[in-house]
Parts: sequence; structure tokens; C-alpha cells
Amino acid sequence: MKKPIRRTNNTILMAVEGYTEEAFIRHLKSIYCGRDSFISLTIKNAKGKGPEGIVDAIKAAKRTGDYNLVGAVFDGDIQTSAEVDKWLNANKVARFISTPSIEATLLSVHALKLGKTTKDCKDLLINALRGDPTEESFYVKHFPDHIVERGRMSASCLNDLIIFISRKA
Repeated sequence: MKKPIRRTNNTILMAVEGYTEEAFIRHLKSIYCGRDSFISLTIKNAKGKGPEGIVDAIKAAKRTGDYNLVGAVFDGDIQTSAEVDKWLNANKVARFISTPSIEATLLSVHALKLGKTTKDCKDLLINALRGDPTEESFYVKHFPDHIVERGRMSASCLNDLIIFISRKA
């Protein structure tokens, strides 16, 4: 006897700039998009190619999959071009911007001092929380669900991101 196919109610595509964002979104997925959530979250990594790379990652993913919602996580230290803005708007891509970078959002979750630049934030994060922020184990150790829940209101764009990825169809 065949098992019934498990259907998802909502398919979400999240494009991210790099490996730190990818690991963090995977961690959020493990907290907010469990097996019983009826949410299928796909993460595509632009591998450091900035806003244009995010657009390319979304285009490639949409050629092979159908998504109810599409979002993108950007670092605020790089301006998007008018062309990228126009494409994101036309394709209804929700934007989540960490200023100046994802590391600032991660520091905010722990109510730690923020740096003015991306490099400052990266250095502060590495010094405050030991480990590699491009690895999922870093988030399991330093960002358990109660820490994420406590810090989601103070961290730049995190609350909106959590609402987006846990949205039911």
C-alpha cells in the first residue's frame, strides 16, 4: 500500500548573500518550519555576489521550482541598483535588510555592542561568540529558540523575517 504524499501548504524561497546568512536561515528554519508547519522553505545562496547575485539565485531557483513567497536577505552596506530594485519590486520579492550586515542582526539578538561597519560587526561577533558563523552548529550553540525569541524584537529585521518564513498559506 502506498503512503499518501505529504503536501505542503506554503512554499517559500529565501535568497541570501552568503554562507553566514544561509546558516542562520537554516537555523531559523529548524525552529520555525518544522515538519508539522506545512511550510517548505528553500534557501539559495548568492555566494557573496551581492544584490545582483541574489537576483540571479532567485531567477535560477524559479526556473526549477514554484514558490508562493519569495524573500531575500540583504546586507545594508551595499546599495541595490535601480535595475535590481525594479526587478525585485516587479517580482514581489520581500526584502529583509540587516544594517550594516547580518552580523549586526546577530549581535542585536544577544544585545551586544554593534560596530559601525561590516568588518567591525564581524570582528565583534567572532570575539563575543566563539565558533564559525557559517556553520549551523554555531547557531544551535549560541542561538537556541528562547534566545531568538527574546531578541527578535530588538534585532534589525529579524521579527519580520521570522513572520515571513513561518507564514501559513
